[in-house]
Amino acid sequence: MREATVRQFMRRYQVDAAQAERVARFAQNIYENLNGEPSEADTTMLRWAASLHEIGISIAHTGYHKHSAYVLAQADMPGFSQKEQSRLSRLVLAHRASWPRSGSPGEQFRVGFDLCPAARRALPFEPARQQAAGDDLQSV
Repeated sequence: MREATVRQFMRRYQVDAAQAERVARFAQNIYENLNGEPSEADTTMLRWAASLHEIGISIAHTGYHKHSAYVLAQADMPGFSQKEQSRLSRLVLAHRASWPRSGSPGEQFRVGFDLCPAARRALPFEPARQQAAGDDLQSV
């Protein structure tokens, strides 16, 4: 259900799927290099964030990361809990903005903090859009 939701958002907001895949692989590679053996849940969350980080471009290019984060936090996303949407939103925001902090005292201080360094390092150095799909990104 969640994979279908991510694909549907990518279609709705006209995300370049090939670019999203390159960014996702790049971010995952960085995350693995920083953390050794990542959990499947963290790897999936990072892949989703990388796939959806540009949805805000359809609203405005300037500050697109803020628009992306807002849409992810507020939209109806079948299969995702509010906590998961919040984590996705904060990861997307963190790639260009300050480290995300939790809004409520009961939540973890920095939601998604463990994944933010990978997103923050990967997305400013996104693989070029014209990069061939077969190019090896393992040499990060």
